[in-house]
Amino acid sequence: MDIQTDQQLLRDSAGSHSEAAVAGLVRRHIDLVHSTARRMAGDSHPVEDVTQSVFVALAQGAPQLTRHPVLSGWRHRTTQNFAANARGPGLQGLGWLAADCRLEISDFTKGATVAGRDGQRTV
Repeated sequence: MDIQTDQQLLRDSAGSHSEAAVAGLVRRHIDLVHSTARRMAGDSHPVEDVTQSVFVALAQGAPQLTRHPVLSGWRHRTTQNFAANARGPGLQGLGWLAADCRLEISDFTKGATVAGRDGQRTV
């Protein structure tokens, strides 16, 4: 089994616009993004918006992200920033970003088994 690194998946996503590469990154990082968003935003609706927005930003920023040696730092900081914005006064959440980009994370993760602290689930 050939397991690609985050950098290899980012290069595939940036170079050939590979949906499989983005799906691999989503499957690999979704639990960590979601748990960080939940800790920061609290409410389940903003958490979903934050999670989706992080992966929209990842897909759109793949060419620039190939220069980051470690994706986890970017992922964590980006999640914190989106969650802080979602909690901000007078903001209506981040659904506008995901809606504008027409990206559904579920499209990338259908049928994937994701292991989390509370067991495994199929998405």
